[in-house]
Formats: sequence, structure tokens, C-alpha cells
Amino acid sequence: MDPTFQRVGDLKDIASYPAWLGDVLADTDAAKQKVTGHPIFAAMREAKLAPRQAEAFLVNGWPVVEQFPQYMAMNLQKLRYGHSRGEDLARRYLTRNIRVEQNHADY
Repeated sequence: MDPTFQRVGDLKDIASYPAWLGDVLADTDAAKQKVTGHPIFAAMREAKLAPRQAEAFLVNGWPVVEQFPQYMAMNLQKLRYGHSRGEDLARRYLTRNIRVEQNHADY
């Protein structure tokens, strides 16, 4: 990562970030579409999950939601404070997003 990186535009605009991140997103787009296009998520959005489907999601999917902030915290522990601009940005990102992910689990 370029230690001088500063986001230059909107948070959700990929052009605001280094080119390598665009490559990562392009390379993983097919996998993302498989997940986001899965019928279970469409049923959730439309509030049409059958009771058995809701139960299966809570039993099998919920542990991932609940444990994700812990996974992010383990990665936060690997970063050294003040070592580089990139690590400082990563620390800030993880710190803020751990709270967001914890809210998902709390909900």
C-alpha cells in the first residue's frame, strides 16, 4: 500500500481508492454476485422466508454474523500503531467497522 494514500472522493466511489482495490473488486465480483443473488437473500429482502428457512439461516448463518467482529478484532491486533500511514488507516477502518459489525450482531 502506498503510505501516502489519501481517499480523494466519495466513500462509496471506487475511483477514490488505489487501482489495486478496483482489481480486487473486479476479481471477486462473480463470488459476490453468487452470494447477493442467492434466493435466500431475496426472500429475506421481501420478508418471504418460510419458518424452516429462517430457522436454517439462524442456525447456520448467524454464527458468522455474531463472530465477524471478533475476526476483525483479531486482525486489528496485528497492526502496529504509528508504524505506517497504511497501518494507521487500516486500524481506523477496523476500529470503526468492528462497531458496525457488532451492531449487526446486536440487532
